[in-house]
Amino acid sequence: MCLRGSVTLTTPLGRVYRCLWMDASTITLEQIDRAHRQERAEEARRLAARLATAEEIQEENSLIPKTLPVRIPDLAEYARRHYAR
Repeated sequence: MCLRGSVTLTTPLGRVYRCLWMDASTITLEQIDRAHRQERAEEARRLAARLATAEEIQEENSLIPKTLPVRIPDLAEYARRHYAR
């Protein structure tokens, strides 16, 4: 959510976000939807111009970086060890 002013943010992957600052402290669902559609249109333009691959765009939009090692614990084994005492 943005208030008055303007700022440009750059992610570690180099993606640039321009924060369009608003006068009100709340935003509407229409504004969120419009921003989402604008982002998708920009991504489609980048794909068409071959400025980015689908995998690169997916990585940019991912909450969890692809390079982050994800460990899924064996919960059944943990429960057996913890409750078998």
